[in-house]
Amino acid sequence: MKKIKIINFILFLFLVVGCKKSKLAQIEEKNIDYIEQITELTEKLAEVSNDKDELLVKLGKYEPEIFENGECTFTKTYRIVDIMDYKAEDDSLKFIVIDQFQVQEPFIIKLTKDQVSQLKKDEHYEFTFEGKRKYKNNEKAEIFDKFELIELNKTDKVGLNQLQESCSNN
Repeated sequence: MKKIKIINFILFLFLVVGCKKSKLAQIEEKNIDYIEQITELTEKLAEVSNDKDELLVKLGKYEPEIFENGECTFTKTYRIVDIMDYKAEDDSLKFIVIDQFQVQEPFIIKLTKDQVSQLKKDEHYEFTFEGKRKYKNNEKAEIFDKFELIELNKTDKVGLNQLQESCSNN
């Protein structure tokens, strides 16, 4: 009888120890799963952060005006190619064809009749603009839409002597 009690006790110990090991193994597996999930999420977060950083670098390189605040004033020189005789809906506006040194492509802008009265065909003029720095990369006619023309002066400067400032200059 003692032998049976001892055997039962030993079997009971094996059962208890086996159950504990089984539960410990399950807990250990869950911990490993959690660690793997946390590691995977950390890697994804790092990847997304790197992608975000790369995008911000690209954005800053190709569209830096997004990150810039404030006002700027700048001057660009244009040649009056033609003063168009075009009847617009708004009688106070006239359309002008201008070009810029070394751009080799004329474009059309609209100015008030008062501004146009100062202009002569085939003459060079310095256009001074003022506006928000975030629009600084605009080109051609967009400059006339995004910035306010605050001054218009005839100039004798030609070629490389012409003013071709950007919005970042102050």
